[in-house]
Amino acid sequence: MKKKIIGLIVVSIILIIAMIFIADPRKLFNILSKVNLQIIIYVVLLYLINIVFKAFRWHLLINSSGKSVSFSKNISFLMIGLMVNNTTPGRIAGEPVRVHLLNSRANVSVGRGLATIFAERIMDLIILTTMALIGLIFILPLIPSSDIQILLIPFFVNIFNRITKDKWSDKLEKSRESFTSSFKKGFNEILKTKKYGILCMFLTVLIWLNEAFRIYLILLALPGVSVSSFGSVLIASSAATLFGIALPGGALNAALIAMVFTATGIEVASATTAGILAIMTSIWLSVPLGIIAMFIVGLKIDKLAKKKQGRMN
Repeated sequence: MKKKIIGLIVVSIILIIAMIFIADPRKLFNILSKVNLQIIIYVVLLYLINIVFKAFRWHLLINSSGKSVSFSKNISFLMIGLMVNNTTPGRIAGEPVRVHLLNSRANVSVGRGLATIFAERIMDLIILTTMALIGLIFILPLIPSSDIQILLIPFFVNIFNRITKDKWSDKLEKSRESFTSSFKKGFNEILKTKKYGILCMFLTVLIWLNEAFRIYLILLALPGVSVSSFGSVLIASSAATLFGIALPGGALNAALIAMVFTATGIEVASATTAGILAIMTSIWLSVPLGIIAMFIVGLKIDKLAKKKQGRMN
């Protein structure tokens, strides 16, 4: 498993380097030197707001499942989970870390904790696929027929399997018999509270529209770039989120964003810069934020590493 992780990290680094060289390093760095930093500050602030939205959504799901956990704990656990997810392949290691922290620091059963994560994923899937389809409708007329196949990414292939058959959820299910009953009880409690469900879905819409708007602002921050359609932004943000999980560090996210914008007529260097800035202001930023959260909850790095390794082996 360690060799596989190291191999994927190497692939991510190679992909980022390849993107830079394909875009021409001189052009890319010239664009970066002219980026509107004020807009980039807004992009970062929007990412921080999104963390608050995600934490509040999770807070509502936890409390609707019958447990009361403080928002300060929830946002700290979430930031740690995001850091782990964004630095590991598949982005599934952060979920058991969150469930473990809920269980060990807030006395929430594993099943109930996992039910809240599952509910999050279902809502994210619904909104992201909807955004992707809306984006396709708006941008297909603008794309040359030779480039259309680039964007016809199979959004529905194996997505449900990715939600229901993650290794960590299988291990948790096998860990003890009481898991199944606590999961069902927690998930049923979430489904019963329609008020929480509607609010959580509304927050999910805000979260992913926020992410799309962040990428739109990144394009506006680049010199000489005009956005022909907001549909391309919807496609770029949803495709990166749904399919960028294969590689750690956001390398595939950046590549997908660059690919979509290149296909819709944006110059390669500018599209690549947009992809790299998108992950620098979100995925890479989650690492220092996660480390700060670890200090806040008193979680040591070596303990987190052992827990993560235990879930991934």
